[in-house]
Amino acid sequence: MNSQTQKLVVGSGSAGQRHGKNLCELGCSISYFDPRADRLKEAAADDTAAGRLTSAAPWKTGSPR
Repeated sequence: MNSQTQKLVVGSGSAGQRHGKNLCELGCSISYFDPRADRLKEAAADDTAAGRLTSAAPWKTGSPR
């Protein structure tokens, strides 16, 4: 994959982090979205994602109207 490829990983629990690591190893830049701030913090601290994690943000609840 191209290093310019940006991927969104929805959920940063154990499965999301695994997917994020695999995407990083393939050369992608990743963003995580998750409702739990503790999971986002853990995912952002992972050395595998260093330099490739472009954002980690919580979901906003509710639907736009």
